[in-house]
Amino acid sequence: YSTWTFVSTETVLKKDYVAPVTISFTGPDGEYADHLAAEGKVMIISVYNPDMRQGKWGRAAKLITDSGSAGITPVLLVASAPEETEEAFAGLPEGISEVLKSCIFHSDRKTLMTLNRSNCGATYFNDGTLIRKWAFNALPGMQKLEELAMTNGLEESVDKDTKGSLGFQGFLLYVFAVMLLL
Repeated sequence: YSTWTFVSTETVLKKDYVAPVTISFTGPDGEYADHLAAEGKVMIISVYNPDMRQGKWGRAAKLITDSGSAGITPVLLVASAPEETEEAFAGLPEGISEVLKSCIFHSDRKTLMTLNRSNCGATYFNDGTLIRKWAFNALPGMQKLEELAMTNGLEESVDKDTKGSLGFQGFLLYVFAVMLLL
């Protein structure tokens, strides 16, 4: 038995703390641009296989445009050399290819597959902290992007984790109750 009484918990971020970034990528000029993932709100669209149909590239361009409109910095990471990317963009409408080229960077295929298993999936970072991932088939819409831009990121992370955790706990409770009845 303890005489201690819990009062509260407070998380304090150190003043000059910079979250470590472990994603390595370069711009079209070959210069490393890893720091972009650690600055503010960033939506990374990762393409580890650039041999995609036009519709998929179109959805990536829409996410880039919507992210920018919501105040989130879009970054398109592609696992190919700049020349190969040009080939992949060759058959796309000019509007789509211009949007894609506006924020394109290059990274290693394994890095992008580790970041997001879904080819052309999205990963949201807030000040270098990974907050959420989406598969290509579940990319966030404008409303979700605006919500993300209005929050500090931790709220989204806790909300997502809590929903999943409560659902799983409810499932386990149900299974346990069924087992007791048998």
